[in-house]
Amino acid sequence: MRIGILTQSMAANYGCNLQAYALQTSLERLGHEVEILDRWDECANMPHRNHIINKLRRFFKDCVKFILLRPIYHAIDEKKRPYFWQHFLRFQKENLHLTKKLRSSTEMKAYTSQYRFDAYVVGSDQVWRPTYNLGDKLFDMYLAFADGQQVKRLSYAASFGVDKWEYSDDQTRICSELAKQFDAISVREKSGVKLCADNLGVDAIHVLDPTMLLDPSDYNKLIGKQISDKTTGGLFCYILDSSAQSLQTIDYVEQTTGLKRFTCLPLVPENTYNVFHKKNSILPSPEEWLRCFRNAEMVLVDSFHGMVFSIIYNKPFWVIENSKRGMSRFQSLLSLFGLENRLVTVEQIRCVELTQPIEWESINALRLELKEKSIEYLIRALQK
Repeated sequence: MRIGILTQSMAANYGCNLQAYALQTSLERLGHEVEILDRWDECANMPHRNHIINKLRRFFKDCVKFILLRPIYHAIDEKKRPYFWQHFLRFQKENLHLTKKLRSSTEMKAYTSQYRFDAYVVGSDQVWRPTYNLGDKLFDMYLAFADGQQVKRLSYAASFGVDKWEYSDDQTRICSELAKQFDAISVREKSGVKLCADNLGVDAIHVLDPTMLLDPSDYNKLIGKQISDKTTGGLFCYILDSSAQSLQTIDYVEQTTGLKRFTCLPLVPENTYNVFHKKNSILPSPEEWLRCFRNAEMVLVDSFHGMVFSIIYNKPFWVIENSKRGMSRFQSLLSLFGLENRLVTVEQIRCVELTQPIEWESINALRLELKEKSIEYLIRALQK
């Protein structure tokens, strides 16, 4: 069967790339031919006059910062991505079956009409959250572009990211009509089951994130392609939204455990580069990111997939609450494995025993059981 996966845009995001790789690999192991439909937002067409004004404003601000001896950061626009995203683009070329960038429902419809598919699988990383899918892109995440196509429609671990309904009335009406055309729906969070029933009028089941359909050995094969296997410390800190409080928390954990910190992020604000030190903004590769989890003695994260790979690699971990990125997805997974106590605030982490062990034997057994059920869902849904 020829299957098209529809997920978030393949940007320089570790979780996004690895969950796409895991779902692609899992479907291929079931004997299917798979392609990832790389849906991006439409390009914003800024008037030429506004473009010039913005450049002049930025030039003036840069001059002031230069005089004050402050670092100058610029956003990484699309033209600059090949340099700063070079490791991600190489990973995608080697490991993902990606289409060209598709920037509208019209392009999606044209592409899928030319290269026909037997089924579409929507999932997983916050594919149904309107904040991350603007305009018609949200409707395409419910397969609006496939109108009239005789194909199987299903979602695998589709995520809303939050436990509250964020859609407008019009979005709810349109997405509800589209969801009712699906042959099977599964979601990544327990709260998603209720959101589907209450707002879309459809039944859904709860399954594992795609990354958990693969085992450590699968990811070690990816890491194996990298030459270096050195780690500069024992405390892997993957904090996406850094703040003075989070830095103080890292200091505390480092001092309390005696483990030296290390990270896997560029040394500048997210999605920017320092014009005088461009190399510092080149993102480390997905393989390097995985290696950090494998080699760590303890992990400190505020990222969903950082939490996932801590579990996959059986690393003692602590999740720092990050409400900006949606808490329900953290709570749902942790409660599934009885690890709710690993989610803490920056204040709470000072009151816990940082070295308390985790019963990995029972957790690994549960993960394998849930993995089998999740794969069984895919098999049944595709055979309907």
